[in-house]
Amino acid sequence: MPARLEAFQAELMHTARRRREEHTYRGVKSIGELQEILDNGGGFVYSGWSGDPAVEQAVKDATKATSRVIPSDEFRSDAAPEKCISGQGPAKMEVAWARAY
Repeated sequence: MPARLEAFQAELMHTARRRREEHTYRGVKSIGELQEILDNGGGFVYSGWSGDPAVEQAVKDATKATSRVIPSDEFRSDAAPEKCISGQGPAKMEVAWARAY
């Protein structure tokens, strides 16, 4: 029985991770691109961000999305974003944006 439970748990974890990655978009470079992804059922959208609260408010106003997390090493994109999603200035960090449902 313990082996069956372990196999079941492993399958659940595999399915959850696959579903998460299927609904994750990386390397988004503009608020317009973010909007399009979210309007078409996207989940987590990773982009560069300058850290400026005004940019976060602009994203929220345009898309109804907010920053959800500054990802740890395990979840960061392979290539660090160079530009802020606003299109102005460099990115100081990568963030994941999403809408609350």
